[in-house]
Amino acid sequence: MNRSEIIQEIRIAAKERKTIIIKAVKKDGTITEREVEPYSFRSKDSEKLFYFFCWCLNSDGTRQFIVDNLIAANISENLFTPRFDIEM
Repeated sequence: MNRSEIIQEIRIAAKERKTIIIKAVKKDGTITEREVEPYSFRSKDSEKLFYFFCWCLNSDGTRQFIVDNLIAANISENLFTPRFDIEM
């Protein structure tokens, strides 16, 4: 998937209140797969990076991912009740 497809999938999942399965490349090059509740995107001008903020069901906590490190995003059929405001 390319960056715009990943962002679009995340936005659709947020709108439909569905969790999403993401795959991301970690700093050491390994690939991690997580089921997350999507909440927002943010840019940090000081770093010139675009971040995806979510609640990770695997680790039961908030997580942020650099969007360019995401390699896949697939909407699940699992609905969620938002823990925070969704800002998509």
